[in-house]
Amino acid sequence: MKKRIVETKDVERIEVWCDDCSKLLSPYNRSHTCCMCHKDLCEVCYGTWSATGAGDYPPVYCKDCLDIGKPYMDDMDKAEKECEDKCELLEKEWRGKCVERRKDAESRRELYPEFQDYSNH
Repeated sequence: MKKRIVETKDVERIEVWCDDCSKLLSPYNRSHTCCMCHKDLCEVCYGTWSATGAGDYPPVYCKDCLDIGKPYMDDMDKAEKECEDKCELLEKEWRGKCVERRKDAESRRELYPEFQDYSNH
């Protein structure tokens, strides 16, 4: 929650209050905003979760949104795992074809020396 405080006719300041615990956040403390409901949160009232790993700046959620999202997070984790497994299988298949192609090229070089690579001349 943000409150505009008019101190004089020309000077205003904005105070940031935690929407969950009503703590006044100092201007030097970083406030966090829930990425779902956009509440302003102090360092005690927020949590993080990311299906793709936390990274440097994981998304911030209030505790209510984390509770609501728990079943979705489980499904998202499961879907991500399935996707990773499929990608891993596809990469292995791709790598196998590349190795096979290289072996074929090497065997052609042994049979046909005229096809060898003389790139240094």
